[in-house]
This record gives sequence, structure tokens and C-alpha cells, in this order.
Amino acid sequence: MKTSGLLLLAIGLIWVAIAFNIDTTVTTDGQFVGGSYYPGKSVHNIGKMDERRNHLMIASLLVIVGVVLFAFGSTGRTKSATSVASPAPVSDNEDYKNSRYNGERNIASGKYQLFLTKKYAIEKNATLEKYVVEDNLFETLEQALEFCDNKEKQAELERLRTAYKVEYFVKNSNADLAGVQLGDFLVAYNRKAIASNMDMSDAIASLSEPTTTLVVFRDGKALVLKVSAGALGIDGRFEELDPATYALRVRKAA
Repeated sequence: MKTSGLLLLAIGLIWVAIAFNIDTTVTTDGQFVGGSYYPGKSVHNIGKMDERRNHLMIASLLVIVGVVLFAFGSTGRTKSATSVASPAPVSDNEDYKNSRYNGERNIASGKYQLFLTKKYAIEKNATLEKYVVEDNLFETLEQALEFCDNKEKQAELERLRTAYKVEYFVKNSNADLAGVQLGDFLVAYNRKAIASNMDMSDAIASLSEPTTTLVVFRDGKALVLKVSAGALGIDGRFEELDPATYALRVRKAA
């Protein structure tokens, strides 16, 4: 599609250039008036002007179609590769390797098992008749899945080292009315752990009730605050928790 679009775009542009250069003038015959000869004049011919206009319309249409095909179409090479070659493993995608499971991490869940299988590229070696995960071999798929699940748990624990520290809030904002104070660490919003800007966006997007909960750490204690849905009206930054606060967060997350 992109190749066809590029070809149509080139043809259309060339056609436009040619159409603009079509001569629409004709020279009238000279006349003798009162014994004097008046030579002919160059005037625009309506028929030739219509012809140039028609050429410009068709050429412009080709340009528009070419731009659309080039912008939104896929290349023929891509289609060919898709139809002939086997799709690349999902685990080859770096974005997928770094992705997180948003639902409940239940090892018995088929959806979670599929996520682990794709993320860690679990596959069975036909020669060894064992399941391979990175450089590890397992006798059964259940053992391989359990290994990957433990890696997910460790990754989540490391992720929870970071929390959002409140350094400013708008007076009478949702956060202010809920009781948030400067220096609080926001660790959960709408029952979702907050350790990155993406977490915050996902938590806000998941709101379905007019109120929700906000969990903050303050002076070594966890406080659950009730907050109205919508913008919190806070500003701050993500930073690593001190060991004591981190230990508290791990206990709460367990």
C-alpha cells in the first residue's frame, strides 16, 4: 500500500506540474481597420482553460489518494513477511519484556500463565524434553511457571522501593480535603500500588466511583484516606523509600 501510494503521489505531482504549464492562450487574427493593420492579440481560450482545470482536478485527486495510501498503508514487503514467515516471539519485543501484569497474579489463572509464557518465552525443548526459561531447565510446565511467577514477585518488590513524595498540594483540592500533608509518600490510589507515573495514570483511568481510597505513609505509619475522584491537585516526585518505610510497604503489599 505504501509503495502504491508513493507511486500515485509521484504521478500526481508530475501531472500537476504539467497541467500548470498547459498554454490556455490563443492568438486572434489581425485586422485592417480604417486602412490600418492591427495585429492579433493573445487571449485565454475557454476550452483550453477547462482542459487545464480538468487535468488539475484529476492530478490533485491522485496526490490526495497517494498521500492517504502512503500515510496509512503497509508496505508490500511487510505483508509478504507476515504471510510467509513465522511471527517473531512476543518475548523478542523489549516493551513486552518490561511489561507488568495488571490483573491479579494468580498462578492458576490461564490468563496469567499465558502472560508468563510470552514474557519469559517459555518453550519445551524437544531434544531434552524439558521446559526452558532463560538458562534454566524444568521437568514440568508448572515448575517453569512457578519460577517465572517468583521472578515477577521479586520484580514487584523492587518496584515498590519507589513512591511518590508530596511536595506541594493545591489548597482545597481533593488531596487537601482528604488530609494529605507535605512530605507524605503516596503508595496506593484506588487500591492500586503507585510506583511510577504510569501507575498513577492507570489508577485514575480505572476510577468508576465518586470516591476512592488513598494510602499514604507518614511518620512510619500507613494511613488510608478517603478522597473524591478526579485530579488530586498535588505535585512532587518519585524517590526511593528509606529501608524502614520500604519494609512497611512490603508488609502491606504481602
